[in-house]
Formats: sequence, C-alpha cells, structure tokens
Amino acid sequence: MNLYLKTKIYYFCKAYLYIKPYKKLGFFIIIFSIASSIFDGIGISAIIPFFQNLINSNNQETVFPILTSIQNIFLQGSQENILIKLLVFALIMIIFKSIFNYFRVITIQKISNLIRRDLQNNIFSAIADSSLAFHASVRSGDFVSATSIYTNNIVNFIFIIFNLILRASRILIYGFVLLLISWKITLITLAFEIISFPFIRSMFIKIKNISLEITRELANLYSRMIEIISNVPLIKISGTEHYEKERFRKITTNLAILEYQQTKFQSLVPMLTETLVMLAIIISFLISVKTFKINVLTYLPFIVAYLYVFLRVFNEINAFLESISGMFQNVEPFKAYETKLNEAKKSKIKNGSVKFRSLLHEIKFQNVSFSYENEKTTLHHLNFSIPKGSFTAIIGQTGSGKTTIAKLLSGLFYPQEGEIIIDETNLKDLDLKNWLEKIGFISQDVMIFNDSIKNNLIYGYFNATQKNIDSAAKIADIYNFIKNLPNGYDTNIGERGSKLSGGQKQRLAIARAVIKNPEILILDEATSSLDSKTEKTIQSALEKVSAGRTVIAIAHRLSTIIKADNIIVLEKGQIVEQGTPTNLLCQNGYYKKYYDLQFKN
Repeated sequence: MNLYLKTKIYYFCKAYLYIKPYKKLGFFIIIFSIASSIFDGIGISAIIPFFQNLINSNNQETVFPILTSIQNIFLQGSQENILIKLLVFALIMIIFKSIFNYFRVITIQKISNLIRRDLQNNIFSAIADSSLAFHASVRSGDFVSATSIYTNNIVNFIFIIFNLILRASRILIYGFVLLLISWKITLITLAFEIISFPFIRSMFIKIKNISLEITRELANLYSRMIEIISNVPLIKISGTEHYEKERFRKITTNLAILEYQQTKFQSLVPMLTETLVMLAIIISFLISVKTFKINVLTYLPFIVAYLYVFLRVFNEINAFLESISGMFQNVEPFKAYETKLNEAKKSKIKNGSVKFRSLLHEIKFQNVSFSYENEKTTLHHLNFSIPKGSFTAIIGQTGSGKTTIAKLLSGLFYPQEGEIIIDETNLKDLDLKNWLEKIGFISQDVMIFNDSIKNNLIYGYFNATQKNIDSAAKIADIYNFIKNLPNGYDTNIGERGSKLSGGQKQRLAIARAVIKNPEILILDEATSSLDSKTEKTIQSALEKVSAGRTVIAIAHRLSTIIKADNIIVLEKGQIVEQGTPTNLLCQNGYYKKYYDLQFKN
C-alpha cells in the first residue's frame, strides 16, 4: 500500500472519529440519501415507458418489460388522461425525493455545525492549556488559520463524504436504468469514461496542488494581517504604510491568481469529458442506425430517454469525481490542523496534584538554572529564599534574568535544573491553578481586554461583589476616575486599553490584583514606564496593596524598593549581591553603582 493511499485511509478514519459522537445523525443522512435517490430513479424509470407509449401507442415494445403490467394499468384512456396521470405521478415522485433531500441537507448541516464547533473548541482548549514557551515559538496567525480556515476544510471533508453517499446511490440507480435501456451502448460509454480517466485524474491532481497553495496563502494572509494590526503604532511611527500595503497586496494578488487557476481547471474537466462521452454515444447510435436499419422515429423515445438518463448519470459521475478531488484537497489543511493541535497538546502545562492552602514559611530557589528555547542559559544556579510576609526585590541590568524569575514563580515556565520549593513542596507538584489563585501579578505591560472596566477588573475573580470592586478601585486610586466616566464601570476601554493613559492602566491592574486578594504579590517593573509624578501615586497604591503580603518586586527604579527587606542583585543570570539596602550600599559593589547612577543628582 503506497503512502498516498495510506494517507487517504488515515484521514477517513480521523473523519470518522469526529463523526462518531453523532453517528445517529450520520445514519439518518445515509437513509435520506438512499431514499431520495430511489424516488428520483423510480420517477425516471416509470416515466420513460409512459413517454414511449404516449408518443407511439402502436409500438408494443417497451424499454422496460418489467413495467409492462404497470404500463397497461396506467396507460388507459385518452392521451389527455394519460398525460395527467404522467404529470401527477412525476409530481408525487418529485415531492418524495425533495422531502428526503431536504431532511438530508438539514441533517448534514446540523452535523457539520456540531463538528465545526468541536474542532474549534479542541484547538482553542489546546492553545489555552499550552505553555508560555509554546506560545513564544509560534505565530498567532497559524492558530487563527487552524481555528477558522482549517476547521472549515475539515468540515468540507466530512460534508463531501456524506454527499458522496448521495452521488454513489444515484449513479447506481441511473446506471441500472441505462443498462435496462441498452447495456451495449452503456458499456461503450463506460469504456470512453475509463479511457478519459487518466486525463481527468491529472487535471484533478493539478486542481489539488493549486488548492494546497491557496490554503497556505490564506494562512499567510491571516498571519500578516494579525502582525500588521499588532504593530500599527510602529508602522505609523516608521512611515512604512506603503511598504506594508505592497507586501499585503502581493499576498492578495497571488491568492486571486491561484483561485482563478483553480476555477479554470475545475470548469475545464466536465466540459471536455462530457464532450468526449457524448461523442461516443452519438457514434454508437449512428452505427446502430446504419448497421441494423433501425427506424429512427420508432426508437426516438428510446434515444431521448437514454440521452436524458445518461446526462443525469454523467453529471453525477463528474460530481462524484469532483467531490473526491475536493475532499482530498482538504487533506493538507486537515493535516495542518492535526499538527497544530498535537503541538499544542504536547506543550500542555504539567499540573501537579498537591493543593496549595497557604504559604507557611518560605519560597526557596535551590540551584535553579533556566534557558529559553535555542538561547543561552538565562539563569545560572540560583539559590535564595523569600520568607513569608517579606518584601524581596530583584534588580539588575536588562537581560539579567529578573523577569524570568517572576515567570518561574508563576509556574509559566519550569527550571531545567534545580527546584523551586514552596514550604516543603516542589512547585511542579502543586496544582498550578490552585497556586495561581494565591498570586497577584502586576507588570509594566498591563494586559487588558477590549471590554468594560468592570469586566477587566474582575477578570479571574468573576464572583467579586460590587463592594469588593469599589474597595479595590479606591485602594488603587482609580475609583473617582471611574465614577466620573459617563458609563462608569461599564465604559469600554478599547483594544489593549487604548482609551486609558499609562497610569490609569497601571491602576486598573493594581485594582484587579486587590480584588483577587492574593497572598503573594509579584511586581514586574510595575512603574518603570511611568513618569515620576505618576510613579509616586502608583507607588503609594502599591504600598497599600503590599501590606501584609509576601512581595517579590522586579525593579528598575531603586526608589521603588528602598523599603525592601532583601535585595537580590543579578548580573548575567547570576546572583552577585544580596542583602538589605543599607548593607548593600556599604559593600560598595553593584548595588552601590546602580544607586549612584540613579541618585547622584
């Protein structure tokens, strides 16, 4: 079995796994498809001898001898009565066919919508559970594509499988009718279809390759769009709007060309194959007329009936082949979706089982080393402790590993060497969600949703009462500002808090931390991006928040950590000094150097 066939079988099996939860609906789709085809076939089969007799009532031959008795019952009376019977019968068959087809369509749509929902939920759940390291190594646009484009492709794959049932049942029924009319001509046309199959297959391969390029280009389009939107301020400041528009135009132009080529080849296949097979039928009829001296008028209904049924079956065969080609055009997006899903699942944050109740003694870093993927070691064998209720500050130059310590404490990353011990338990063994409930994290890059102030404040603590919210806003010194807004807490603050100033966003982050009432507070350069006046206001709010809590402050400005119980000085990922502010000044080392640079004036 070649690799291509194995791939097809594998994705058929994967599609079945997505259909399996809704197998009852799938069963009904099969029943509705077969029933629709049967009534369609009965209508055609029964009408042909009626039509034959109506045109030539003296002709005792019938295309379908099996229907002779039915024909004798129904074809009694005047031609007007026969015509009425014919039209009523046709109407009844169409009604039944349409009813079953209607139920087939809506059932397919229902199962498609449910499967799309499952696919989107699966990829989103995997992304939400994956590690921060994983998010740092992938493009956001890839997962937007996985959630939108690829899921639609998979649903199309499954949708086509159900449509193939209808196509196959109609081909069988129409084919049976053609064989009853003339098995010889049917075999000749079938031979022509087989002869033309290599050409058709080569065209479908061409269409499939173009479709794959379209899928990749769509993924590039989404990724580029997200990058541009995320970096609008940089683009504006750099004056590179024209440059970005040209880059984007190249992608959309290429996409337009590819889609045109796809349509061109898809339209070419039925045109050429239909012409070839119709030519075969005409030649067969002409040979039959010349060779056997057939009366054309006598067999006119026979010829018309054959051509009518043949065109129906030929259209179904072409649609069947196109569907198969279209289905396997979706294999690459299916594969891309599965790849992204598995990557995200593999990077799922490992969660311990030990419940964290409360910090009793201290947090200890024991010989901790860490490096980001494909980078040099960021932290080297760190050893220090953070006693309960203490204020520990971590300072150092940019790139010395300060923020990495905050991320390790939050469980967003785990050290490659050493251990982080919470009282007597390794952080890896703690229930991470339970641990994070006890941590408040305030950074200089405030994370804000395009939502109301209230929803941003209570994010992560959705059961907060209005009293909790007001109290937190007052502590963060943002209460009066909110109350003076026209819509108060219901005011939307825009993408990334674009309607707020830096100081207001920082106060909102502080209030969010207060509402959570964390036992441990991590401040990651929470005031470094603010002006001196705003910094003093925020610092005052932070002091209120820090009271009675274990505080770890990643600091750039030393004015924010003068009251620290312990200062850890980092240099190139190593601890070079540690002690109280007074002791470190006396040592005349790194801390003294930083102190003089900031306070000499």
